[in-house]
Amino acid sequence: MRSNMRGTSSRKKTLTLSILILLLFMSNGYAYLSQSIKLNAVANVEKMGWDEHLENVVVRSGSISGTIPLISDHKTSVTFSVIFKQPNEYYEFYVDVINKGTIAAQLESVFKTNFSNVH
Repeated sequence: MRSNMRGTSSRKKTLTLSILILLLFMSNGYAYLSQSIKLNAVANVEKMGWDEHLENVVVRSGSISGTIPLISDHKTSVTFSVIFKQPNEYYEFYVDVINKGTIAAQLESVFKTNFSNVH
């Protein structure tokens, strides 16, 4: 019976020691994980800007003769002159709207200004 008790006592000591070691690791782990974390970060933002303009004016084939449409120096308007002499005459041209800026843009409307009737 004595040898059986020695084995039980040895197991208790081993179990107690194992629990103490486990508690030691758990307390160290908790202390490690509960530390304050300090992050230093740097963010670089590119310069943002607008650069929407007009390019590449092309007169549609079949249009009547007129002045060649000219893009203004600031590239935001087109100037042209045409005289209609008969019904069903037309003057049509195409122009590219370019966005080379870093800000997304969308063309919402086109303004027609300074039309005049000459008789």
